[in-house]
Amino acid sequence: MSFKEKRRFAEKLVESKKASFLKSKPVSIMDFHGLSYGPHLHRLLWKLGVKIPPPHFSRYAQNRLLFGASLGIGMLIGCILGSLLVDRPLYASLPFLIVLSISAIGCGHVIAKLYQRESEFYQIPLWDDFHPEISEKV
Repeated sequence: MSFKEKRRFAEKLVESKKASFLKSKPVSIMDFHGLSYGPHLHRLLWKLGVKIPPPHFSRYAQNRLLFGASLGIGMLIGCILGSLLVDRPLYASLPFLIVLSISAIGCGHVIAKLYQRESEFYQIPLWDDFHPEISEKV
């Protein structure tokens, strides 16, 4: 089975588990996260050919590293561009870079924890343990 087919089965599994949970209670905006099956970062990496599992099927450390690093890189680029814009050397923004790196680590932790909590709540297996040929068809 190819990576794309396995990813489609995984997205259907997450969608069906969330849909069955939502049918059992009144729907509110906080319960439904439509884009969380494949966040934009994951979709971009998939289009570039990187075979990374969906965030619900990933380990906590992998999600933390991916989301924290991407946010940190974005903040670093913003800091470099900002220092070029105001004609200051980059070392003048060192305190700002320290605060940004701490925020990137914290945001990566929070996002990874949310995905881990949601995966445990919906009883979603890890990517290595997910075998759609064996499991029931969704």
